[in-house]
Amino acid sequence: MDRAQAPVHRGARAGADEAAGEELGRKIADLTARHGGLRLVPGKKVFEVKPDVGWNKGRAVRWMLEHAAPPGALPLFLGDDVTDEDAFAELEETGIGILVGDGRPDIHARFRLRDPEAVGDFLDELARACARG
Repeated sequence: MDRAQAPVHRGARAGADEAAGEELGRKIADLTARHGGLRLVPGKKVFEVKPDVGWNKGRAVRWMLEHAAPPGALPLFLGDDVTDEDAFAELEETGIGILVGDGRPDIHARFRLRDPEAVGDFLDELARACARG
């Protein structure tokens, strides 16, 4: 179990029993339903339980662009899960969203990389291009 600053999530590890994961998902959904103010966001082998405050990755991206990004910045967001869709949607017109993997349909991301290795290759090439100016 990992704990981020606000959300709590339980991610499945390689070789985890699928039936046990489904049972855990039902228990988490039941627990979330019984306690007000929480929202369950199922993802790819992860269950995120978040405060139900209307905050998501898209709003976080917007906040960072409005408060922390230098003028003219081109935001780039890479993600591999349905929980990243809000950020992809936020950047449809103003940035670059890249979906990693090919296990689900591309909804809001404009680009796709096949796997984490391709992400590394892409970032290496991007760094070289930036160094060249």
